[in-house]
Amino acid sequence: MTRSRINVSSIVILLYLTTLVASVLAFTTNQQPSSISTPSSFHICEAQYADLNQAADLMTDGFYPQLENNPILRPIRYFMELDRLQTNFPDAEGRHYYLVAVAIEHDDTTNAGVDRGDRKIIGFCDIDGRIPAADSPSLSPLVPNVRRPQPYFSDLVIHPDYRRQGIGMALMTEAEKRASDMGFDELYLGVKSTNKVALDMYSKIGYEFITPQGDMLAFLEVRTNKGVRMLRRSL
Repeated sequence: MTRSRINVSSIVILLYLTTLVASVLAFTTNQQPSSISTPSSFHICEAQYADLNQAADLMTDGFYPQLENNPILRPIRYFMELDRLQTNFPDAEGRHYYLVAVAIEHDDTTNAGVDRGDRKIIGFCDIDGRIPAADSPSLSPLVPNVRRPQPYFSDLVIHPDYRRQGIGMALMTEAEKRASDMGFDELYLGVKSTNKVALDMYSKIGYEFITPQGDMLAFLEVRTNKGVRMLRRSL
């Protein structure tokens, strides 16, 4: 009796196809219509680690809408965003925060949904006031180790079904308060020059365009998304 020889390449291909089919099925399931309940209000608080799945979903759909109907690239981008959020999850130092907006539904009269593990995340942002050491290692050997201006506000995203309800402004207001509590008297953010809506909104609430210099210029040069304009506001 002869033994059949295992073909390693065949096993790798089979595992890849199995993973791909699972991703497509998961994507299809998530795309099925669901009932939308408008919150009577919302609550701004620090993100829990369990919130990151929903935050990654918001960021994937908000920052990469062109992938919405792509059953292959959309799951890949989602896992990239989730990995980034998990890797950089704030520690107890108190100079870096993930903030979320949690929906308080009409039938949740006790606000229990705010703290339960099944709470619904409808907004997210990142406020980072950490000052990295000059000799801190680069995140990637392909990317120079440059410092972005601090404190830095980023990744503001709102669930499309809950926009124009003041959630974005509430997240920004809380982020500005956190920056002020850290001892800063100004806050920085970057916006793509093609995002006219965001540029107009930030300008109306007091953010001014600045000319990047030094580390700030180097930070923009290594960004994947080109054409970013820097803004700053005094707190």
